[in-house]
Amino acid sequence: MNLVAFVGKSGTGKSHRAVFVARRNNLHYIIDDGLFIRDNKILAGKSAKSEKTKVASVKRAIFLDPSYAKEVGDAIRRENPPGILIIGTSNSMVERIASVLDLGEISKYEYIEDFATPEEMQLAHDMRFHEGIVLLMIGGVDHKKIFVRFQPVNHQ
Repeated sequence: MNLVAFVGKSGTGKSHRAVFVARRNNLHYIIDDGLFIRDNKILAGKSAKSEKTKVASVKRAIFLDPSYAKEVGDAIRRENPPGILIIGTSNSMVERIASVLDLGEISKYEYIEDFATPEEMQLAHDMRFHEGIVLLMIGGVDHKKIFVRFQPVNHQ
């Protein structure tokens, strides 16, 4: 399986740019914040962004719960994708996700800094941590970008 990692600090706009990065790498599947997604449709999982604490969010995003990892892993095996874009905040995080879900080795690393300016990353950070808004490219019936408002997690 072709595994591509998309790495960047939390709140820098990775989820917003995920579809572009996936298509650039000829991928139709994404793992992002605990979700398994195909062509903008959630196939399995629950967003880590919906968790109430930072600890719970991280546990969800890295599939720490074995039953949750099995649920998402089973969905991946049913789909049998030729490749997946795995999004995370560090190389070690995406490698851990690939390992926990038994997907194999990461073949390529892409970084948010190659897809967003410092100003765009700062805007994404401010929207997420000060206004509680995340721009996702999933979930809409017509597959348009949607804004999701959530209670920001205390990241201190």
